[in-house]
Amino acid sequence: MTRAWKPAAWPLSVKVVAGILLTSLAPLLISAWTNTQHGVEVLRETELRNLKQIAANVSGRIAQLLTDSRRLAAYVASEPAIVELLKKPDGVKAHSARARMQQLIAVNPDIDLAIVMDNVGDAVMATESNSVGRNYRFREYFVSAIQGRPFTTGIIIGTAIGGAGVYLSHPVQGPDGLIIGIIMLRVPAQAIHNIVEDERQVRDRTGFIVDADGVVIYHPDAQWKQKSLVPLDPATQKRIAQDRRFGRETIDSLDLKSLHDAVTGTKDAGSLVYAGRDGADQVAGYAPVRIHPWTVVVTAPESAFSAPLRDFFWRNVGMVALVGILFALLALGFARSLTQPLGRLTNSARALSAGRFDEAKTDIRRADEIGVLANTFNDMAVTLRDREHERDIFGRLVSPEVRDKLIKGELKLGGEQLRVAVLFSDIRGFTSISEATGPHDVVFMLNEYLTEMAEAVKPFDGYINNFIGDAIVVVFGAPTGGDSMEWRAVQAAFAMRERLAALNERRVARGDERIDNGIGIAAGRVIAGQMGSPERCIYTVIGDTVNVAARIESLTRDVEGHAVLVNEAIEKVVRERAVVVTDLGKHTLKGRKESVAVFAVDPKHG
Repeated sequence: MTRAWKPAAWPLSVKVVAGILLTSLAPLLISAWTNTQHGVEVLRETELRNLKQIAANVSGRIAQLLTDSRRLAAYVASEPAIVELLKKPDGVKAHSARARMQQLIAVNPDIDLAIVMDNVGDAVMATESNSVGRNYRFREYFVSAIQGRPFTTGIIIGTAIGGAGVYLSHPVQGPDGLIIGIIMLRVPAQAIHNIVEDERQVRDRTGFIVDADGVVIYHPDAQWKQKSLVPLDPATQKRIAQDRRFGRETIDSLDLKSLHDAVTGTKDAGSLVYAGRDGADQVAGYAPVRIHPWTVVVTAPESAFSAPLRDFFWRNVGMVALVGILFALLALGFARSLTQPLGRLTNSARALSAGRFDEAKTDIRRADEIGVLANTFNDMAVTLRDREHERDIFGRLVSPEVRDKLIKGELKLGGEQLRVAVLFSDIRGFTSISEATGPHDVVFMLNEYLTEMAEAVKPFDGYINNFIGDAIVVVFGAPTGGDSMEWRAVQAAFAMRERLAALNERRVARGDERIDNGIGIAAGRVIAGQMGSPERCIYTVIGDTVNVAARIESLTRDVEGHAVLVNEAIEKVVRERAVVVTDLGKHTLKGRKESVAVFAVDPKHG
């Protein structure tokens, strides 16, 4: 028989075309309309669930943003510079407080304005000079905060510098506990808008936010913004006008009562179908912002998914009616000739993706393109298995960080000057332990201990530069960079101590003695890079900072009650963190002429 009469040997493109042509004629007209109607209902329910989930996602992100901003406002209200300014305002204190506020805003991009007001509402300091000297006692956020109640507004329009945003106020207390003023922070409306726009996913969906009064405070369509879903009563209109939140005297209505009744003031997420302003059905999902009286609404026109389905049905009903049944069996045969081998290939690909290389081989013997694809896939699986094995071994020898950079060609022989934090730790009394323990037990103990220490530093992006017997050298800031390397090093040290405590519990439970370690951390500049010869080299860091960390660690043997010691460069960075810092004075370290200031750091509890 020639190839033309062997369907199994046909090119894959011919099979796909034949399959599509035949299977497109398969629907049964008797149940076609019912299926179409059912499909519309299923799509509607699916879209309602999707919109509800999207609304919940948006509300959750907004709630997190507001929670973080409230915490920041509370923190700022306790800043000494703010308290001193409100106790006795003057230019010097205002300059100091403004500098501090600009630092906080610089590291909190979701805040764009901060104002300090005295107890009569006068702005005595602001990060925007146009606000200084203005009086804000008419604002609801001032009235609430000066009475001791932190307050968060909706999205309102600023009177001094313009622009929309969410205003968060918090009372500032003097040393005697009395309220002497307030701090106000603004989250720009764009931050809220970005969250809504990020989550809506597709163009046909529209996300907006409704406040407790039923006013749309955000919508991508300007015709919706600052309008109420239903007409507001005179008292609410007056209250909004007095607060000047939208910069207008009256709020127009959108006349969407069914939407208003469902979403305004709701405490639970939900979905609904309602008639839009143009009379067309809209589907909507909504969810309340748990910590603020807002509701997030995400809508889509029902026609976006129902109209194409109905149009498709009517376009195809005539063509399908005559030939659907005749070709159903042929379509099934062709479909199976494709789906069965492709299904096996898919299972093999999933096994390969999960790293189960032994299960990835597929047994497909065919003369067409699928057979060629199967053979190529098997060869690829073997190659990937070998490469993954080599990569795993390589990563055990040089650390995954260095391995990945070497593979990408980012590390070359030589070094570069970097500022890093170096952590040095070893087991106290290891020599005595080794003398009293057999070699195999020592190796077991070291492997168990070093495994725990390695796992402790991993979450903080610490690069394990070396294991030296019972000692471990960890670098933060190289070979990969990152912010807050000093704080990450201290956190890693605390984690090492916690893991050591857990390890000791297991050791005591099985009859072994407890072990203890000391940790020294120093920050400074080093030379980091590949050291050695072109034929054999290692990635390491060299410099006085490494030596200082090792020498500081040795001091832990002489300091009672403190296991983590740091140099001044570390202490300066972490002193404001959740740590207890003890100044141990200056010490002369072995091999150094100049003395070094040493500090003990311990985690705060409670």
